[in-house]
Amino acid sequence: MAFSSKLEKLMGEVQKKFDKEVVSSASAMADRDIITHHTGSLMLDLAIGNRLRAGIPEGRFMEIYGAESSGKTSVALLMIAARQAEEAEKAANDPNYQERMCVFVDAEHSLDLVLAMEYGVNLDKLILINPEVAEVAMDVLDAFIRSGEVGLAIVDSVPALVPASIEQASFQQQHMGTLARFMANVCQKLTGPAFMNKTTVLFINQIREQIGRWSPTGVATTTPGGRALKYYATIRFEIKRAESIKDSSGIVGQ
Repeated sequence: MAFSSKLEKLMGEVQKKFDKEVVSSASAMADRDIITHHTGSLMLDLAIGNRLRAGIPEGRFMEIYGAESSGKTSVALLMIAARQAEEAEKAANDPNYQERMCVFVDAEHSLDLVLAMEYGVNLDKLILINPEVAEVAMDVLDAFIRSGEVGLAIVDSVPALVPASIEQASFQQQHMGTLARFMANVCQKLTGPAFMNKTTVLFINQIREQIGRWSPTGVATTTPGGRALKYYATIRFEIKRAESIKDSSGIVGQ
């Protein structure tokens, strides 16, 4: 069924005033596919997608969380290496293709660049952000996302994003809910630009004991930063450490 002339006129005015992608017929967008990218692990690709859409979706929020030393940053570095390899292949096949860069927000100030290279990360094509406070980190990330030149952005990690109100306060002051409110603002502000500019944003998070809660599996846990990221994240990975990988020289991996 076609739209009425009044609706067609209204849609035309909206498209002229804002953008053609703001409003359109759903049938005109039916062939729009969800583009996915390799994570660096075929098993992980298939676990979070399927045979036709394996990998991480483009332009979405994602979250990796888990206990300490469970491999969260390692998975993120593998994703960067895989995306860089994908971009390099596209550039090799098309001389006019402009490679999209990767961004790593090192809020924990603990990224091992030597280890990153061992995982296959090309440091020449990695933008590293070392923020002092959370507001600076997200303002810089916002600028890079809106540039349209970034394909993948990693934030390591949510608990390490320290708002200026906490950084400038004394140790005696309490700041209940400050990070949660900040993350709510981040999700609200960056979701639209990330989608429009086709930038995947991956937040690395930790787990904390949830005081006063009971869990049938033992200690109840939660993730810092409130509930906003849980709602905005298209995919949430929980990373758990399993058995150690050993050879004749001892433990070589997890």
